Amino acid sequence: MKKQLCALLVLLLCLAAVSGPAAPAAGMDSVPAYPFPAGSDRSGEDGRSSRPALSIDAHPADVATSPDSTATFWVSVYGSAAGLTYQWQVRYGGTGNWYNLDTTGSLSNFLSVPAGGNFGNQYRCVLTRSDGQSVTSEYATLKQNFYFLSNLWDIYAADGETVRFSVTVTGYRPTYRWEERDVSSSSWRAAAQGDQSWLTVRASPSTFGREYRCVVQDGFGAVITSYPASLYAKQTPAPKPAAKPAQTTAAPAPAAGSPAAVSSFSFRAIPESGDQIILFWNAVPYASSYRITVSENADSDPDAPSEATGNTYIRMPLSGTAGTRYYRLLTGGGQSREIAGTSVTRPGASGGSGMDVAAGAGEWITFIAPSVKDAVSWQWQERTSPEAQWNNVSQSGSASCTFVVGEAQLGCQYRCVIRLKNGKTAESDVITLRRK
Repeated sequence: MKKQLCALLVLLLCLAAVSGPAAPAAGMDSVPAYPFPAGSDRSGEDGRSSRPALSIDAHPADVATSPDSTATFWVSVYGSAAGLTYQWQVRYGGTGNWYNLDTTGSLSNFLSVPAGGNFGNQYRCVLTRSDGQSVTSEYATLKQNFYFLSNLWDIYAADGETVRFSVTVTGYRPTYRWEERDVSSSSWRAAAQGDQSWLTVRASPSTFGREYRCVVQDGFGAVITSYPASLYAKQTPAPKPAAKPAQTTAAPAPAAGSPAAVSSFSFRAIPESGDQIILFWNAVPYASSYRITVSENADSDPDAPSEATGNTYIRMPLSGTAGTRYYRLLTGGGQSREIAGTSVTRPGASGGSGMDVAAGAGEWITFIAPSVKDAVSWQWQERTSPEAQWNNVSQSGSASCTFVVGEAQLGCQYRCVIRLKNGKTAESDVITLRRK
């Protein structure tokens, strides 16, 4: 009997070994009978890894830079990067096939390339994990910075002259489109000019006061638009007698009232900085050098002289946000003779009653709009009295308004309506032009 019980017990043990461990009792958690060693992979029936799928966290981003710079692209994955290899690829000019870059280490998630000669190329990275999983990043494009190196300026010309507006840009494969609009129009139309960085115009009564601008697009589709500039009839301010002519045996100065002492003489604002102006002039006879003097009012002695030898323009800072300063141009060449005088006024941005500016008929005067954040356009306005209606003046679209004071302007008021990026407008303080 004992032998039979032992044989039965052995049989039961063998059956248990074949069928595996018994199911857990109700209410108990299930645990594997044979746990995996720490750190080992668990595999399914097909033998593939059950690690999380390889996924990119940060793809390479477009880079815009200058030709003398180095561009850097990078990529990262979710979780641990252990066991990853990287292969960067390039598509030249953004078209065609992808090619492996053998100049880049296979274990780096960073790629650095010289920008010069590589603009327009696209770059991506193929990431491969030790378990064989692979994923390819999105591509990024190497772009060139795109902006104006030189912008448009107003031009003064005589009837029949041919003038040239031009811009200079830095960018990748720029194309140019010129536009124009008349004084009485608010709409721009295409100008008759091909794809080039300059526009030639013949000065005539029909083109005086007309505005021009250049719309430039780079090879990536970005578009920038120049400042508008106008063509004006050339005017000659009456020269003033010198206060203290120098004793010299050089050629005599032109007689008082002689024509064309200065063929053009005006100011221009620099909207990018907002704190500088440019005074420029042309065709000053009997002069090999020039000097600018500055005074706080029309009658005070000039101070802060600025030399401008050999130039026909000079940049000067604007101090403060409001007020009037007077600038005078004196010529050298063996004499010290005041050629012309002008003033520049910068109102505040409160939209209030503003300030008075004294001027005489025949003088140049310039109003410069206050610096306002996010300004995109400027509309100068004039009215003959505080009770009169505001009317747009021809010199609009620029942060400055320059003209020769006539009898009709004395007593008039001026302001600038500034349009902002959000579509709203801001008004400068009102300037009243008084007789000196």
